[in-house]
Amino acid sequence: IPRFIARGHDLTERVVRGDAGTLMIGGHTVLADPLGQARRAAHSLYEVLAAEGLDTISVQPAVVFPGWPVEPAADADEEVWVLSDTDIVPRLTQAPTALEARDLIAVSMLLEKLARN
Repeated sequence: IPRFIARGHDLTERVVRGDAGTLMIGGHTVLADPLGQARRAAHSLYEVLAAEGLDTISVQPAVVFPGWPVEPAADADEEVWVLSDTDIVPRLTQAPTALEARDLIAVSMLLEKLARN
């Protein structure tokens, strides 16, 4: 993580959303635009799914900061989830079920196929 923030690496500092779609750790702006990267990655994954006829499956962009405490967003409908490693399971279990079993299997098989190529 230190290479992605301007200076400092105190793991007790919180990850917070700054102005203009930035993330901050303590008082330091996180570099490399992780929110934009997550949006682009989610869009790319959606396009891969759509090309295989799975365009009804939504893709949730997320940024995970393992080991760092993350301040919850003020906006409950945040476009990109910003989570710590301990936030992942609770967030997923609280999210509405969006996939039918057959869709989950189709996505799993597609990702496995792509990982092998």
